[in-house]
Amino acid sequence: MLGFTQRPQGSVPFGLQSAPPAEPGSKVSGQQAVELGHKLRYCSGAAASSSMYFPELFVTSCWRPTFISRFLKPLTEWTQLGSGSDVSVVLNDSDPVGDPVLCVPGYGQTGPQARSPGYDSIASAVSGMMHITGPEDGEPVRPGVAMTDLATGLYAHGAVMAALLHRQKTGRGSHIDCNLLSAQVSLPVCEITSLSALCLQGFRTRDGHLVLAAANDRQFVTVCQVLELQDLAADPNYRTNQLRVQNRKQLLQILSQRFLQQNSADWLRRFQGSGVPVGPINSIQEVFSEPQVKHNGLIQEMEHPTAGRIAVPGPAVRFSSFPLSGPTPPPLIGQHTVQVLRDTLSYSDDVIKELLESRAVAQNEVS
Repeated sequence: MLGFTQRPQGSVPFGLQSAPPAEPGSKVSGQQAVELGHKLRYCSGAAASSSMYFPELFVTSCWRPTFISRFLKPLTEWTQLGSGSDVSVVLNDSDPVGDPVLCVPGYGQTGPQARSPGYDSIASAVSGMMHITGPEDGEPVRPGVAMTDLATGLYAHGAVMAALLHRQKTGRGSHIDCNLLSAQVSLPVCEITSLSALCLQGFRTRDGHLVLAAANDRQFVTVCQVLELQDLAADPNYRTNQLRVQNRKQLLQILSQRFLQQNSADWLRRFQGSGVPVGPINSIQEVFSEPQVKHNGLIQEMEHPTAGRIAVPGPAVRFSSFPLSGPTPPPLIGQHTVQVLRDTLSYSDDVIKELLESRAVAQNEVS
């Protein structure tokens, strides 16, 4: 559901108004639940009613901690810590039917920055991610995708699964704090501990770029053989990984000059079957021309109600026990407002009409 909280300038967010309660046990599932969870991050009016809740899992992605108490008021058996609107909440562990609750703030539920809003780019900077990204002698670079948001979402996914298993075993719910800063700080350890001179090193070729990973002595010798630089493998300055790290600049200069002598496709053919991991650095257009990307079903075409025929990335996960449903286009803002109010929250047509006329919610009339 996109745009459930869509409202004109100056109107009051629907979630802060008095509204008829939803039926207990109401559920929002699939894409609509995801979109609702996404909206919870940005607008305190995302819940259609102060009594709306998800019986299996209540997910609140807290852009500002001020919103936490507003989102969680519908749930019972909570202990509030603090005062005013800025409070932290934890599920009462004695609750026999407690549901896991996920909060995703920027910096955590407590601490000196607990009340600061969370942004991917800021957490990326504070965590040191930007410091280790970019040219060695260049300025810090923000990753091209929202790595902090994505990493936090993946951590949250695992945490929710663990919390559900915990509830199944103990009957108790959990309050999960999965914040942007902690998620990103935990990631660079793989970069900090990487001391190989050629581990995930990129090189320019005659017509593009490629990256290879030579993390041990055997792989380094293989690289030298493929590049027809056997003398380099016998050079006492590069015989061990420690020596290659110490003489890294000179080594990379030699290798870089060699890679420039042929096209990327030529080098990829040479390295095929060598045991050295190697791959091209593709543009986005080239990504979707990759044979393996096509084979994995990562290109899905569909009809969009306003954009016509579109292609979007497909799901990254497949299940052996059931097939994935057919792809549907991204919803328009407000496309499912009436559907969710009527089918999920069991609002009457009169109430829905009143809400629409008061501009508390908006419905996109898809042609």
